[in-house]
Amino acid sequence: MRIRPAAPGDLPALQDIERAAGAPFRDVGMAEIADDEPPSLGMLERYRRA
Repeated sequence: MRIRPAAPGDLPALQDIERAAGAPFRDVGMAEIADDEPPSLGMLERYRRA
């Protein structure tokens, strides 16, 4: 496995990963966490550049 910094094209996939990571919380009665939106693409870009 190779780990590298995120590229701009990776950002939508990172949002998908964030959503998927929250989904199991719905099964334990914590839907508010599952429903929390991931960071915006703009915010992820700022994180990426930091």
